[in-house]
Amino acid sequence: MILKIENYRPSNLDVILDFLNQNTKLYTEDSIFGGEGKTTYTNSGKLHIDYPEIFGEFCSFVLSNFEEEYIFLDLWSNVYSKGSFVKPHSHFSEEYPVGKNGVFYIKKPKDSGNLVVEDQVIDCEENDIVIFGNSDMHWSQPNESNEDRIILSFNIIPI
Repeated sequence: MILKIENYRPSNLDVILDFLNQNTKLYTEDSIFGGEGKTTYTNSGKLHIDYPEIFGEFCSFVLSNFEEEYIFLDLWSNVYSKGSFVKPHSHFSEEYPVGKNGVFYIKKPKDSGNLVVEDQVIDCEENDIVIFGNSDMHWSQPNESNEDRIILSFNIIPI
């Protein structure tokens, strides 16, 4: 099941975007990308723990959308420059077989590509959150824009 939350804007969205733009040392390239995408996952895959004052409101909002109790396992940012995309993958693990993962579109220029979950294209706009099962195969379409697409990605697990 895919949950799409449209037009969510945390009160500190500008702070989040400034933080991600100013802390370029957190980003590295990764083999999961086609093109020149980059991620904070390697250097800071737990932004919610490392910077709770910046990402706490976002995390609380995501968790408030479920009747069951979940906690954040991982939270990281990806930046997709022109031509970059993320390759097909899933986040399934034997340790957390019923987890969920999601994407928050912080910056989503026109023609910057959409999320694909199990061959279903999810038309996403800036400030949308998409949450789906961690066993779902997913990827993104290439960014055809001259501007970066910036997302927060996360894994949550039930407690």
